[in-house]
Amino acid sequence: PNFDRLLAWLTPMQLDVLVLQEVAATKKANRVSVLATKLGMQSHVTVQDVAVLSRWPLGHVALVPRDSDHHQVLRHRPSTTWRESERFQRRLIIAEVIPDEDMPFEVACVHFDHHSEPHRFSQWKALRTALGALPSAPRLLMGDMNALTQSDYNAAEWRHVAAIRERS
Repeated sequence: PNFDRLLAWLTPMQLDVLVLQEVAATKKANRVSVLATKLGMQSHVTVQDVAVLSRWPLGHVALVPRDSDHHQVLRHRPSTTWRESERFQRRLIIAEVIPDEDMPFEVACVHFDHHSEPHRFSQWKALRTALGALPSAPRLLMGDMNALTQSDYNAAEWRHVAAIRERS
């Protein structure tokens, strides 16, 4: 029922690009493929926890390595899913979108760690390093940064957030 409601909500928007987080590739890749098809998205790529869907073709897809010393660009084939690899960040992907007769642009889809601030900063560093190694292009950064601070909430809301974090 949730999938059908999501589809009913997204379909009228006629989106050109959609990014998703928390779509564990090993469990929900088929749902991403079905969603892409039903939304008229001709290309999509899922890397473990994140996905990029596009009405236009995708060019290169960059997987961000864990050591942030280099990056590896893999050529995308439509409807491709990459399984988790210890060599790559499983929550970061950069996909080149190639609109009809327009300049290509890159979409960085992230789902940063919600437990460890130091790990989240290392993910930021890895993303910056990878983007710096790619040719210059217009870029969009989208996703879940998981950067909660107490100053964003009143006292009652912060206690609620803290309780949820302790359980997760």
